Amino acid sequence: VPLVNPNAFAVNYTIIARYEVGDRDQVIAAGTIGANSRGGITINTRNNPSGALVRTDTPYALEIQSDGQLGATFSHYDFGVTTGENFSGHLSTTWAFSEAHRDAINFRDFVLYYNPNNATAHLQISLVYTDGTTVTFGRTVDALRRSGLNFTNDTALTTDGVFGVRITSDQPIIASLSSYDIAHSRGFGLLGNSDGGDTAGAVPTISDGNGVEASISVLNTTGTTATVTVTAHYIVANLPDLTRVLSVPGNGRLGMSLAAFGLTPGQLAGLRYTSTMPVTFTAIEYKDGDGDATATGTDGATTALFGDAFVNPATAGITYIETLGLYNPAANSVNVTITFLFFDGTFSATTLSVDGHGFAKVQIDQVVAPLLPAGRADFSIRVDAATPIVSMFTHYDLFLGGGWSTLGAPVGLTNPLSSIT
Repeated sequence: VPLVNPNAFAVNYTIIARYEVGDRDQVIAAGTIGANSRGGITINTRNNPSGALVRTDTPYALEIQSDGQLGATFSHYDFGVTTGENFSGHLSTTWAFSEAHRDAINFRDFVLYYNPNNATAHLQISLVYTDGTTVTFGRTVDALRRSGLNFTNDTALTTDGVFGVRITSDQPIIASLSSYDIAHSRGFGLLGNSDGGDTAGAVPTISDGNGVEASISVLNTTGTTATVTVTAHYIVANLPDLTRVLSVPGNGRLGMSLAAFGLTPGQLAGLRYTSTMPVTFTAIEYKDGDGDATATGTDGATTALFGDAFVNPATAGITYIETLGLYNPAANSVNVTITFLFFDGTFSATTLSVDGHGFAKVQIDQVVAPLLPAGRADFSIRVDAATPIVSMFTHYDLFLGGGWSTLGAPVGLTNPLSSIT
């Protein structure tokens, strides 16, 4: 769990494990992070399981408490797959995911939720299959506990297939999805859409072909058909934008490969969408032996944080591949400052301009390699702009054999893209 302190003062923190069963609470770490610095903890490693900070073989959620705003990232290795995601301070009574699987031969998918309240949360969970079938059932989560669904063996599920998930709760909670494609040893993890859908969003970077297999999925939990206009803007190649208009029925979902969408193979693009009804939109990439996915950016922020970045300068861009994708939803161009924060409190920054309604990619591994302090390979990232933008970080560590991506953790207020674009 890498942590980043973007403030000009030191911040004290406590990390608490909240277990699903048995003794509920355990403080696993407490400390101080200096101003403009990276810190964090390692909870357990496969080479030293007896040194784990948590009880083994017992599911848990993590809660970070601090006396100043921090960014934090969680990365996890399981089933030969890497998943990672930024921590979030945003709670909601509605969460949605546009793609999950029940397929005992090929997939192990899970939806997990944490109740940070002092009262039991009562959940209604609806699974929306591609053919329009919907299955709904209830669950409860005790106060300050985590729980979840194993789609492979949960008795409420009897139908295999691909489906979207909608969770409503009488208490504000947080929910995530982990998808393991065990047939191909790849997968991804992500937080859900915390509003149950939005009418505008963006995926800052994605590609398809030349060793990359990518797709999009859209979930519409309203009762009205959604007309979703998706535009792919090529970031590197001088190619015209590609626009497709998709129709997603009420209480339905749609999935499509980017090859079927028509994206030029081997080209990097950013995606943006607008919709006549709120929808949940997800983009998934499988590449380099693993996969990455993130919920679509539906809010812009003037400052965003990424806690977990790691580059060995000797193999930057080969074994360690890290990219930062940016989207500017406003009509005017904006300068974006990217600051790399190190353990010793030193930092370095670079600035680039992103066109109005434009996308950009920064190859972080190449930019940061000459800047890393001697003997260090880990750092954090802060992204600042004068107007709200969307930022997405993708990390592939081929030494450990996995990759993940996450949206930036916003600092301060955010603005819905629907109010900007």
